[in-house]
Amino acid sequence: LDITAAVTPGRNNIVVRVVDPPRDRAVDGFVSSAPLRQTDLPTGKAGWYNNFGGIWQDVDLLISGDAFIEDVFVAASCLQRKIKVECRIFNKGAARTIVWTVSARPRRGDGGPLFEDRRAVRLKSGANLVRLERAIEGFTPWDCEHPFLYELRAEITDGAGRHHRQAVRFGIRDFEVRNGGFWLNGRRVVLKGFLHQGHYPVTLAFPHSREMAVRELRMLRDNGFNFVRYTLKPAPPITLNLADEMGLLFMAEPPMAWIAVTPEAAARSEREVREMILRDRNHPCIVLWC
Repeated sequence: LDITAAVTPGRNNIVVRVVDPPRDRAVDGFVSSAPLRQTDLPTGKAGWYNNFGGIWQDVDLLISGDAFIEDVFVAASCLQRKIKVECRIFNKGAARTIVWTVSARPRRGDGGPLFEDRRAVRLKSGANLVRLERAIEGFTPWDCEHPFLYELRAEITDGAGRHHRQAVRFGIRDFEVRNGGFWLNGRRVVLKGFLHQGHYPVTLAFPHSREMAVRELRMLRDNGFNFVRYTLKPAPPITLNLADEMGLLFMAEPPMAWIAVTPEAAARSEREVREMILRDRNHPCIVLWC
């Protein structure tokens, strides 16, 4: 939400109201689905059992100038030895020329920079999508045994010295299904999968501490699993970050099932899928979207 027009000098209050619709009556016109009675809300079946709604992930207030980076997407292939970067830049002012700088280096400082690219970009007013594609050499691939991570930084600078920067983590890897098998970086990998429902004490929907998130994924790794279907809702960011670091492969899915067939349900479902993919698509651990 863009709240610029509502903000005033001095103290401001942001109030967020969340409706977790019950199954037996409507609240503000919303009714949750139940077995054998579907509504047009794309909810997971966890709502059949518990009061499962609320603000369960971080809420951030972002302040920026007239031109800012909205999103960065990295697609890096170890077999093609190539990297593609898409950067969505929003320009609230008039058309202008900015300097766009993109660089990548190992996340933990192992080895030298992967690359750096700087170019002038002409921005129109509104949304702009700028792309970069280049060959890469001397890199370390991401796989289950050696989950090597890089960090890509994108930065824009205008003539007055104002700038905005965004950083994302990524891995260099390829995967495909071929001849009935799953192949990672040109090597066949036997998937040993686990269905993760993700129920927790205290918070119910997400690990209440980093230690708990590490413990549950470490148990999977130590017992021979290399693949996780995180079911019924998007995985918490801490879980996906740890999967990137541990070399666990993930199937991600939105919180939707048992839905009535209506235009409203279709629009809401498309939004759920789009927002989940846009948020999580840089994670090298994700190899399937459910």
